[in-house]
Amino acid sequence: MGEAPQRVNVASPYSTGGGGSDFERRVGGYYLAMALLRSIPRGQEAGLTREVKFQRLYEGEPLDDLIIHSELPVGEAKLALQIKHDLTFGKANEVFDEVMRASWKTFRSPKFSVGIDRFGIVLGLYSKMLDEHYQSVLTWARSSANAADFFARISTGGLSNRTQQRFVDLVRLKLDSYAGRSVSNDELWNFLRSMVILHFDFQQTGSRDQAYIIEILGYSLPPEKKNESASLFSQLTTYAAEGNRTAGSFETSGLIQRLQADGFPLSPAPDCRRDLELLYEHGRFVLRDIRTDIGNFVLNRTAIVADVREKMLDIQLLELVGPPGAGKSAILKALVESQQGEGTAIVLAGDRIVGPGWEGFARHLQLTQRLRNILLAVSSAPRPCIFIDGIDRIVEPGARKVVNDLLRSMAEIPLSQDGSRQWTLVVSAREEQIQELHTWLDWRATGRPEAVRIPELTLEEVALIAEQSPRLRPLLPLTKLEPILKNPSAKSCKSRLHPAGTLPIVHRP
Repeated sequence: MGEAPQRVNVASPYSTGGGGSDFERRVGGYYLAMALLRSIPRGQEAGLTREVKFQRLYEGEPLDDLIIHSELPVGEAKLALQIKHDLTFGKANEVFDEVMRASWKTFRSPKFSVGIDRFGIVLGLYSKMLDEHYQSVLTWARSSANAADFFARISTGGLSNRTQQRFVDLVRLKLDSYAGRSVSNDELWNFLRSMVILHFDFQQTGSRDQAYIIEILGYSLPPEKKNESASLFSQLTTYAAEGNRTAGSFETSGLIQRLQADGFPLSPAPDCRRDLELLYEHGRFVLRDIRTDIGNFVLNRTAIVADVREKMLDIQLLELVGPPGAGKSAILKALVESQQGEGTAIVLAGDRIVGPGWEGFARHLQLTQRLRNILLAVSSAPRPCIFIDGIDRIVEPGARKVVNDLLRSMAEIPLSQDGSRQWTLVVSAREEQIQELHTWLDWRATGRPEAVRIPELTLEEVALIAEQSPRLRPLLPLTKLEPILKNPSAKSCKSRLHPAGTLPIVHRP
């Protein structure tokens, strides 16, 4: 891991002139909209936006462009952001050094709560390297049980690639220089799991974020005034510009009063905190049951995850299909964990859904808000998604109606008039059950589902597993066991490879 750090260079047409200030105003206006709508802010996976502060360096906030406070059922979470139109992630880049130094000071502040608060960078221009490699490192840090687990994955050839390793090297190099010592693995892991890199495409023609925020703001207005949502966002960007000039702050209640005084007849936003916490806890139970290792060994299937993430921007109903044991659930879990770096996700499991319909499921979970209100509260992520693991295991008509109620509700909440932003339902299912699934899944409202086939392990991956798991090496020459070795997640394979059932045989992307 001693090679030169990888550089990502992005040139911006907004680097000079007035475009930069416009980008900052729009990002600020976006978070003001989250406060108005009482939504989860992009960059956090829980908590409803309560206050947005601008330029808070005088308060001792090193990352001072935006400070977003959100309310949790118990306590509060903070998100500190620096806004840059573009950025070069490199050792000698002064702007990158400035941002990372401020990030380290934020992380080391006694006011920062590791595991709850987050800090990071907002970018106007983005790159595939950032999305596929750097974001995956941050996702792995958040999903690792501890520093040892994280660095075992990063340092093992075949589990991570050189681009990801160089990124960790670069961050460590910077933190060492700021601390004046070698930071510990635990410090570096906690730093990475607290960090977010967010992309807002306001600098692009046909911006998805622009279309989304205008459409979604319409839900804060009476139906007959929904066509004023573009003017409402324009007003929020004006407030953001004022906040930048004056180091201002806006709480939800004061923001509503000011907008009403400026002539916007706002409808009150519902408080979904309790329902979101209940759904979040339900999702945690679902994810906990998905094992993502093969005898404590984790495979790198980043390319598959990146491919599915790209499809999630344009497809409303996405199916992860493959033979039993191919790792469909593990891919779905990796997608959820990636989503949680940008926002929240609703996660369900086929064998945990009960009906009849969404109302019956809501009573089962003790939810009180309408499904529409819940969906609006969690829609701020770039890819607003609902995930259902093992949808093919749903057999009861009432439970199947839960899924169809979700599909219809998703379709009834367009996230942009031009169709550039939409809800997506991502499900996993066994390949042999797809035809049965399509007999009851009501996809008319969302369009025909698109399937992504999750392949069996390659022979190279099997060899890598055997290298890390000596007990499996004697099985490699046995051609009769090749189907088992390529599908280590299958239950029948688990029992045949390890009858005692103590060795988890599931792989992770």
